[in-house]
Amino acid sequence: MDMKKVSRTLDNLPMSLAETYRRIFEKIECGPYKEEARTILAWLCNSRRPLRLDELSATICIDLNASPLPRYDGDQQLSQPSDVLEICSSLVSTTLINKSSRTLQDYWINRDEHEDPRNAQKKRPGDIEVQLCHLSVKDYLQKSNTGTISDSIPSYYKISEQYAEQIIALVCTS
Repeated sequence: MDMKKVSRTLDNLPMSLAETYRRIFEKIECGPYKEEARTILAWLCNSRRPLRLDELSATICIDLNASPLPRYDGDQQLSQPSDVLEICSSLVSTTLINKSSRTLQDYWINRDEHEDPRNAQKKRPGDIEVQLCHLSVKDYLQKSNTGTISDSIPSYYKISEQYAEQIIALVCTS
C-alpha cells in the first residue's frame, strides 16, 4: 500500500457533511442524468411508503415536459433499473425485501438467496427497496434556510414538498 496515496486521499476527504453533499451533487450535475436524479430524489423525499427499485426506475419514464400533458416516453427508460442507484450515487441505500423467508430457520436454509442487497443487478428490481441513505439527505434537499447545510446545494436540487407532490401527481396521472 502506497502511504503517500493514502495520505493524499485522507487529506482530500470532505471536512463537513455539507462539503460531502456538495461533492456528490457536483458529480451528479456533471453527469447526463441531472433531471432523473431530481425526480428520483423528489419521490424518495416525499413518498408515503418505501419504494421498490422497479417503481423508481419507472418514474423517470414520464416526460414531464411533454406538451400538452406529461406522458410516458419509453426512450427515457433506463437500460437497467439498478441504474437508479448509480444516478443517485451515495445519496440512496437499498434493502432487500425478503418475501420468501418467514422464519429464521427458512432464512438459514435459503441463505444463498439472500445476498447483499447492494448487489442489485443479481436481484429482481421488485425485491429491492430504495431509500435515502440518511435523514440528513432529506433535510439537505428540503431546507431552504440560509446559514444551514443546504446553502451548498445547487438550487436546482432544492426540493420543496409542493414540488415533489406535483411531480408525484403528474407521474401517477400520466
